[in-house]
Amino acid sequence: MLDREYVITIPGDPATKGSLRCVGRRGNRAHVLTEQLKTSGPWREKVAYWLRLKLHAGVEPRQPIGVEVIFAIRRPPSHYGTGCNTAVLKEGAPVYPVGHNTGDVDKLARSILDALQDAGTVPDDCQIVDLIARKRYPIEGWADAACDVLPWPGVRIRLYPMTT
Repeated sequence: MLDREYVITIPGDPATKGSLRCVGRRGNRAHVLTEQLKTSGPWREKVAYWLRLKLHAGVEPRQPIGVEVIFAIRRPPSHYGTGCNTAVLKEGAPVYPVGHNTGDVDKLARSILDALQDAGTVPDDCQIVDLIARKRYPIEGWADAACDVLPWPGVRIRLYPMTT
């Protein structure tokens, strides 16, 4: 039973859940649903691995759970200078990751919810009744557990029991 808040931080490049595609014939039982994005599976497996490794509490069936996820998305090289300024952020570089290649925050969150279920942390992701998801760029050199920004690409997941 999840009786307190748990926080886990996982390094890596977050990947979206993406869409499923059907491989096989229509009407034939030999069809299979596969992920369209090649990065979805490995990211979800990595998150599930870390959850099994670090989180030793499971959720009881039908227990309502809240989840907060904060994604730190790697900045593209175009946000930085050139030559000897490759580590210097350009003036006017976007503050928030809103480009097409940063992923939709809802699809990023879906991959985490599926990983929670894959890891056995949550028996069914329908038990999640509160969901807060944020997408940010990392702030290098800034590592504060209470802050909503990570110093490197990755995700911070906070699970908490819902109380009445």
